[in-house]
Formats: sequence, C-alpha cells, structure tokens
Amino acid sequence: MIGSAAWPQYDPSKMAALANEAGKPTIIISVNYRVGIFGMMASKDLLEDAKSHGQEGTGNQGLRDQQTALKWVQKFIKGFGGDPTKVTLFGESAGSASVNAHMIAHGSEKLFSRTIMESGTIAMVSAFPLEVQDGFYQGLLKKFNITGSTAKERVEAFKKLPIEEIFKNVTMGHPCRPTVDNYFLDWAPTFADIEDKNPKLFPSWLDAAMFGCTKDDVLSPLVRNLIPGVYFWSHIEREGYGYYH
Repeated sequence: MIGSAAWPQYDPSKMAALANEAGKPTIIISVNYRVGIFGMMASKDLLEDAKSHGQEGTGNQGLRDQQTALKWVQKFIKGFGGDPTKVTLFGESAGSASVNAHMIAHGSEKLFSRTIMESGTIAMVSAFPLEVQDGFYQGLLKKFNITGSTAKERVEAFKKLPIEEIFKNVTMGHPCRPTVDNYFLDWAPTFADIEDKNPKLFPSWLDAAMFGCTKDDVLSPLVRNLIPGVYFWSHIEREGYGYYH
C-alpha cells in the first residue's frame, strides 16, 4: 500500500558494508515500484484498454515494475562487477510476498537464482481472480461517479482524477492484491500447496529458497486492519466467491 526504497530502513549501504568486511562483497539494489491501486488495480475495463494498446494482462503493475527491474539487473549488472547468474531476490512482508510471486510469475523465470522471503508469501496476500478485482473496480467507479458507456471512456475518466482526490477517497482498507490474470499469474497458490510442497512453488531453475518470519511484522497494523479485514471477508462470503473457501 505504501513505501519507498528511499526510506532509511531500506538503505542497503550498511548491509553492503558488512558483506564487504566479511570478505564477500555484494552488490545490493533496492527497487521502487507502484503501490496501492496504482500498482494492483485490475478490471475488465483495464484488460480491454490494454488490448487496445497491443498489451496483455491486467493488474500486477507493481510486480511488473519489479520484473522490469530484474531484467535491467540481468542486462547491466556486469557493468557494476556483478554476476547475472548469482542474483538473490529478497524482501520483507509485502516484499517477501512479491518475491514469492516472481517464483511462479511468467516472465520472471531465470531472472534470479535464489530467494530470501522474510515474513510473507503470495498465499498470505491472496492473489484475486479478475472477477473479484472487477468488483472492487466497480465500487471505485461508483465512489468517483464515473459513468462512461465504454471501457475506454471509463478508464480515461479514471486517469483524469486529481491525485489528491484519489488519496482522499481510497483508504488503506481498500484491498490491493495481485491478480490471477492468466498472463502474469495463471494460478494462485494456497497454504495447502505450501503444506504439500507443490513442485510448482519451487521451479527447477531456482537454486535455493529461504523462508523466515520477522518478529512483530504485523503487530502494529493488526488492530487497525482488523475491522476492514473482517468486513472484506464477510463481503466475499456474501458474494459467494467460493474461490476462497
């Protein structure tokens, strides 16, 4: 929902210095990507609009930003003294879930060879099918009084909304999740897949994967998000989306 690679807690210089002092010099790259509805909103309108521009898929904009960065690393890391065959992708919380997503995402294959996931999986953040995402999108159209008769008109009207109005009306409780769009992601792993060690979760091209938990990772936002979370899941059940049951 929020964040920036410029935040001081994500400054990688100390980690790089420690690696260098240990005799294992490491290049660390932190990546910015779109967040909130800018990074995750998906809908049938956006899918149609993408096709009109010769593009495929909908949603997952933030994850596709990350994938673009990984392709940049593969292309240019040698110029910094790095080895493109020894790229480790790591992150914490939503970043950890993003790492997990790239392990199964189309186009991310072989852009890295190891992963470190600190307190988060894609099963935890629940990738939604397009039908569910479209329901959230329809709610936003009503919130902003967008009534265009075609997908193009509705998307263009959304693009013209002042950024201040979006921030004012789209709260932290709005569900922003990856999308199973059958282009970037074609399936959504469950906790059962993890329990059963589904081989699709660990592709053959991946050398190693490390999982861990970060102490108190969700403690501070837990109470704040509890009520919106209960509301959201009750809404899913009322709408009859058996996908999640």
